[in-house]
Amino acid sequence: MLDAPEAEVVKLILGTVSKVLMAGEKEDGENDYADQFESVGGLKKLESLQLHPNREIYDAALKVMKQHFEVDEVGSRELDLGRKVSA
Repeated sequence: MLDAPEAEVVKLILGTVSKVLMAGEKEDGENDYADQFESVGGLKKLESLQLHPNREIYDAALKVMKQHFEVDEVGSRELDLGRKVSA
């Protein structure tokens, strides 16, 4: 679904993904939903949206990644990803 041609559809899906990932957050910092999302290629798909021509899609994907995964911005559109760990 993240391949949908309409930007509004992709933004709606990204918002829904974020809410699902938020629901999976536990007090200990673990997130089984995030682990599942990553295991089925969801994180790679979010990374690919960093190249989307629509800036709103780029921003929405980056927001999901920053909220639910450890993300370091290296360049304007280059990211170094890892799992988010609670401090």
